[in-house]
Amino acid sequence: MNLLKKLIPKRIEQLVYVLNKNEELPSLKIGFNIEESLITNNYNSKKKKTKHQLLINQDIVYTSNTFEKVHFMKSINEYNSLVIGDCFTYKNYRGLSIYPFMLQKVAKEMFQKVNKIFILVSPENAASIRGIEKAGFTLLYKVSTIRVGVFYFLTRKTYQNKI
Repeated sequence: MNLLKKLIPKRIEQLVYVLNKNEELPSLKIGFNIEESLITNNYNSKKKKTKHQLLINQDIVYTSNTFEKVHFMKSINEYNSLVIGDCFTYKNYRGLSIYPFMLQKVAKEMFQKVNKIFILVSPENAASIRGIEKAGFTLLYKVSTIRVGVFYFLTRKTYQNKI
């Protein structure tokens, strides 16, 4: 039954943001003590992703992943690009600029491997969009696709900015 659900065509709308290695990152006013924090990065070679976490006083307050291959990115000819995703800031720690802070930290780490990094977000996710833009990412495309299984079929790509 689950397999059949995945075969039903589904419309996907995403905003594609990019940050280039040579771009200057905006300074952030953060609402937590950096000295009490620890950032961990764990690479899983089998899944080709890196898990990032921010711990404050030994509590996990933020998690995200950087993926080496995202099927959606084939629709814009960027399949082998790094994509930050699955970002989550725990409720008690929202509003402290943790999300944009960690996006910048992850991007700086990944710039050792690549010259640009992407992040995908739903057009309806206003809070994430604010954090992404605050971190210095630039809106590149608005993409509409149809997904069937793991395949994406581009229906429309609107350029927002040229890089």
